[in-house]
Amino acid sequence: ELMFVANHPFGGKDRVASSRRRLMELVASPKTSPQLRHKLTTGDDDLLPEIILNLVLTGTGIQVVVASMMNLSHLRANVEAVSHCRFTGHELAWIRSNLSEDLAEADVTVGKTPA
Repeated sequence: ELMFVANHPFGGKDRVASSRRRLMELVASPKTSPQLRHKLTTGDDDLLPEIILNLVLTGTGIQVVVASMMNLSHLRANVEAVSHCRFTGHELAWIRSNLSEDLAEADVTVGKTPA
């Protein structure tokens, strides 16, 4: 039996910053439902980890996420994020498809070398 593991789900400081920016763009988008917009504007620090960890674990076949946790409170917050996600499966799928649009392009752009 295989077990799929994801490592480094947050992608480093730059990826965290771009993910936060993209989430704020989704909040401002007319495509975002009022219910989802409300959930995305809670202002709590656990929002991004909750979204990222649940996007990795929902609908991907990945069963384990190895995230760097700097202290016990990070570990507790990550367990809480996965155990009590405020987002529905449908909302996570919508976030995944809309969050990844620009981030995928950003990865390509960052990887390009000047001609």
